[in-house]
Amino acid sequence: MLINLLVVLIGNFIGCFILSLFTWWAGFFDNQVFLDNAVSIFNHKLVMSWWKAFFSGILCNFLVAGSVYISHATRSSTAKFLLIGLLIMVFDLSGFSPFLSNAYVWGLGPLFNIYGIHSGFNDFLQFGYQVQLPILFGNFIGGDILLTGMYYLIFRK
Repeated sequence: MLINLLVVLIGNFIGCFILSLFTWWAGFFDNQVFLDNAVSIFNHKLVMSWWKAFFSGILCNFLVAGSVYISHATRSSTAKFLLIGLLIMVFDLSGFSPFLSNAYVWGLGPLFNIYGIHSGFNDFLQFGYQVQLPILFGNFIGGDILLTGMYYLIFRK
């Protein structure tokens, strides 16, 4: 099971870095507003405390994984669509941190150097330790332990 998890994480991580390259190749960084926004997001994540990132990860995956569970609350396709959409909207508006979205932002860091914006190897490593690691742990706890634990206690299944 751990091997499968590792393969999925590495595959998703590689996919996010490829998406970062596509963003660069497509010329999005030529737009100064996009570039400034991407740099701002990257730098904002770097100053986030380890614990804030951890709890943000818990809440994030609690909502995302909860959308899967809530889809089983009804048989109506319309109701499923609305319920899942509601939870995803709450997740999106909250600003909680998912591991994969941050992997995309992490992949943008080295590309900033091309545009004269200093983002060294230390920033890259700091992003991995200070942002990605606590969010990954938080995502697992929120979606895999807390949510499934609550469902187990409620339904004893």
